[in-house]
Amino acid sequence: MSLASAPTEGTASRGVALAVGCCGALALCALACAIVFVPDTLTPGRIVAGTICAMVGAALPPIQLLDARRRRHSLTDTSVVYRHGLVVAHEIEIPFAHVHAVAVRQSLMQKLFGCGDVRVTTQGVVPNAGLVTAADANSLVLRSIPDHDGFGNTLRERMRECAGN
Repeated sequence: MSLASAPTEGTASRGVALAVGCCGALALCALACAIVFVPDTLTPGRIVAGTICAMVGAALPPIQLLDARRRRHSLTDTSVVYRHGLVVAHEIEIPFAHVHAVAVRQSLMQKLFGCGDVRVTTQGVVPNAGLVTAADANSLVLRSIPDHDGFGNTLRERMRECAGN
C-alpha cells in the first residue's frame, strides 16, 4: 500500500459497537429475567434490581454507538492524535519521535466486521486520560479501526521516517 493511498484519519467501527452493545443488552436482560423470575419469592428488591438491569441493558446499544462516533483517530505530519469521550472530551497526541512500536490485532468479532485494533507503544508514559491503566501506561490502543492494517502500516512508515531524520 502506498503512503498516498493509506488512511490517515477515521472513526471506530459502528458495526462492532452495535454488536457489543446488543450482546451486553442481551446479557443484562437475561440477568434481569433471572433476578425477577427464577427465585421462589418475588420481593420488591428483586423487582427493582431486575428493572435496573433491564434499563441499563436497553441503554447499552445507543451508548456504544455514541461512543464509537466520538472516537476519532488521525495522523498529522508529526504525530498520531486520538480523541474520545461521551461526556468529557479527551485528546491524546503522541509525536512520532516518541512511538516505539506499532502492533495490529484483530479479534473474531472485529474480523467479522472488517476492523481491528492498533496499539501504539511509546518510549515514555502516555498521559492517563481515561484510556490506559496504570499497568499499561506506555501504550495507547485505537480500538475497532476499519482499515487497521493500512493505518498501522502508515503509522509505522511515519515512525520510521521520523527516526531516520
